[in-house]
Amino acid sequence: MGREQVEVNVHRHIIRSLDVVDQTPGNTVQLTLDNRLQQKAYEILSEKESASAVMLHIPTGQVRCLVSYPGFDNNLFVDGISHKDWNGLLNHPRKALLSKTTSGLYAPGSTFKLIMAVAGLKAGLITPHTTHHCPGYYTLGRHRFHCWTHARGGHGSMNLTNALARSCDVYFYKLGAALGVEKIMAMAREFGFGQKTGIELPTERAGLCPTPAWKKKRYNQSWQQGDTINVSIGQGYLLTTPLQQALCVARLVSGLDVKPTLLYQEKKPVFADMGVDPAILELVLSDMKHVTNTPGGTAYRHRITEPGFEMAGKTATTQVRRITQRERRLGLVNSKNRPWEWIEHAMFVAYAPIHKPEYALSVVVGHGGSGGQAAAPIAKVPLRAVQGVVWWEKGPKRLSMVRKVRGGD
Repeated sequence: MGREQVEVNVHRHIIRSLDVVDQTPGNTVQLTLDNRLQQKAYEILSEKESASAVMLHIPTGQVRCLVSYPGFDNNLFVDGISHKDWNGLLNHPRKALLSKTTSGLYAPGSTFKLIMAVAGLKAGLITPHTTHHCPGYYTLGRHRFHCWTHARGGHGSMNLTNALARSCDVYFYKLGAALGVEKIMAMAREFGFGQKTGIELPTERAGLCPTPAWKKKRYNQSWQQGDTINVSIGQGYLLTTPLQQALCVARLVSGLDVKPTLLYQEKKPVFADMGVDPAILELVLSDMKHVTNTPGGTAYRHRITEPGFEMAGKTATTQVRRITQRERRLGLVNSKNRPWEWIEHAMFVAYAPIHKPEYALSVVVGHGGSGGQAAAPIAKVPLRAVQGVVWWEKGPKRLSMVRKVRGGD
């Protein structure tokens, strides 16, 4: 980088040169991103109005894919951006300037039930065989917290596997009430929520793991049991980034304190052990398989069917506003006539392949509706691509020659 200081007249014509600093080459940086995956992910995300995708290589923490949509043309800034173009980006209705992967804050919704499961198992409050009855709602005082199946009378009797596969809210309402917010948030922080991941980007945001002390300081209000019930299904004050959600899955899979990075290194990093019983993690990972590979699972329709390439995951459909009793009575909860800003966020987290997990993925479709319908199908595209499968119109074909995308690992 070099510079020249010059003297100009009132017409901005150069009179003389005052100082010159010769150009010097900058440092060489090799990124972990795979351009093919970036392009493929951006292509499919562009079918939505607002979306993001993050893919991590679990053994190294290297970020293979980091895409936010809509984006913008960097060339607009080369010679100085015009007021018109700048105002267009600044006031873009879908926040084109926001890097949603690291700076977008979302309630994680039902993807947070993975953390709840680990916390409940570790505390000894549940076992794989513990069952709770779901009538479609959970009553706390005079208030009812609904399960998404309340209109159909609930899920009935649920064990942990079924509660995760079918995303039963009542199961986790009850677990959250037993755990308490402090234990829930402590486990959330262990898996990367409520703090910056340390990725080499200056705009990363930390998100929020709310506590009674935080609420008292922020709102001068006491923490209520209803607040705990809300965060137990990833709603309420809890906020995360798509990168944090992918990192959470990477730590679940490995049991290690994985750190995400965009800078490629030949030497494989050594991550600290998280100290969570591997048997607990294996139970939760096994239950994630049912979400995508068992009939009745919320992402079963969008599973990867090629043998050896299957994925396991968790869906979420996250409310962005309080649903009133009147809206429920009038059947407006899932109405397609709602304003775009009122529609739920669609989310999906996953790892693949199941038999030997290498990749953790997070997809968020802003105001996309159902996680199983809007986000899960997107996840298949980069996962198939990175594993050497291309989806043609007539079905999947494995590539005979696949460019290696794993860096030096």
